[in-house]
Amino acid sequence: MAQFKSEAGMLGLLNKTASVFKASGAQTMRMGQVLTGSDLGTYMLGVTYPDMSAIERTYDALAGNTDYAQLISGVDVDMRSITKIAGIL
Repeated sequence: MAQFKSEAGMLGLLNKTASVFKASGAQTMRMGQVLTGSDLGTYMLGVTYPDMSAIERTYDALAGNTDYAQLISGVDVDMRSITKIAGIL
């Protein structure tokens, strides 16, 4: 949270980008914080999509979004990964 004075400030900016994620096809979007272990305090964003094209649409839409630009300027992205999860229930 380098430039953010509070978690609420960061979440406020993230909330402003939620409509971009949704319009691009995101199904869910969740923010979490690591409470134990070596990455203590690290924030994580998890987003689910129906397919790879929705992920691509989201990245394209976020590229021109000023709220996202402000959000990303205040964080260090440690890792990005795409994981396919098989649903059981």
